[in-house]
Amino acid sequence: MSPLMKRANGGLADSEDQAVIDEIRKLPWFSRYVKKFGEEPDLSPNADYDYITAYKSGARPDKTDHWPSYTGSGIRLKRANHPTLWKTLFMDKTGIDPDSIGIKNEQEGQAFIQRQELLQKYYLQAKAKGGSVYTPAEKDLLRRYSSR
Repeated sequence: MSPLMKRANGGLADSEDQAVIDEIRKLPWFSRYVKKFGEEPDLSPNADYDYITAYKSGARPDKTDHWPSYTGSGIRLKRANHPTLWKTLFMDKTGIDPDSIGIKNEQEGQAFIQRQELLQKYYLQAKAKGGSVYTPAEKDLLRRYSSR
């Protein structure tokens, strides 16, 4: 297993990782984080975000101090216990930022995806019928679920 994959899977910190942690602490982002939240970010190997792999892969926080969700090679940096992992997975599935359409939590995101899948199903059925031929029930569903 590559060092980055080991890191992404929550491997234990070694001396190289400690050197990376020391470098991350020198970033201007680090002091802004402490000032904003009143505590240091969790840079440990078991944290909900893998800062070590992010840093080793060349990723850095953007101008809003947000770190990327994936490395350039596609390794996901948010772990299963990350509070906004659902947003990343939502964007992966839909291509839409949930914040941009007012979705506030994982449950709303799942409901949105289910509605979109239902609309897609009815769209494909109508297309197979030769166009936009919807039954009254289908029209009602489209009206109810396309309002978002």
